[in-house]
Amino acid sequence: MKKSGLITLIAAIVCCSFIAGKNLLVDGAKFRLSGSVKINNHFSGDTTEALPKAYVKRKFLNDISGVGNDVFNIPGNIVSYNAKDTSYTLRTLHGIIKGNKKPVSMAISDGLIYNNIITSKTSFNGSYLIGGLSAKPGEALEISIQDESISSVQDSLIDIEKIKAAAAAVPETERQNLYFVKSVTVTGITSKLYTQAKFDATKNGFYLVLNGKTYGTTKKGSKYMLISMYLVPLADLFSSSGK
Repeated sequence: MKKSGLITLIAAIVCCSFIAGKNLLVDGAKFRLSGSVKINNHFSGDTTEALPKAYVKRKFLNDISGVGNDVFNIPGNIVSYNAKDTSYTLRTLHGIIKGNKKPVSMAISDGLIYNNIITSKTSFNGSYLIGGLSAKPGEALEISIQDESISSVQDSLIDIEKIKAAAAAVPETERQNLYFVKSVTVTGITSKLYTQAKFDATKNGFYLVLNGKTYGTTKKGSKYMLISMYLVPLADLFSSSGK
């Protein structure tokens, strides 16, 4: 998968856990260091650049309240598509899998999709593609998007007859919008929000220099999870069964 970003990182971490007595040059000014700080230098690129197309085209499940605490049990369920808001809603209470087997889950070792800094001018700022995270004017958001695991139903365990029975309860006009969830991918989005501020070496914190402006934060950041699905239209599923 292509690892892309709209910011070119020109200098990585240049200091961490500084020892008192050393100096640091930030925006042409020399600071004497006495706190524990971390500095990143970035140069802004084209903020209209999109996320990787393969990621943007994914089908995201907006509401997972009906699957309990284990998102890995989503495969095997039926979802319906709402064209008005392009959302998907679960239509079954549990996965329809032969023998009531569980979907097979596995970790993804190299799933990095995006890792960079975005601003209020970035095209996907605040979109569902990053869990609604956003940066306002005067803020910079350090963000990393990475696939962490995948869960899927084996072809031999797809219970066509039970799926047909479940679909029969749905009005015929709505059946064309029904899909079988073959697999789901769990994507982690880690972020850290910085605000424009003066560099203060006497305080512990994290700083970055973006286009000549200094941003800082004392927070370690947060993590958000997104669920995307590989869907099979029920009509295709039935026709492939040869029945």
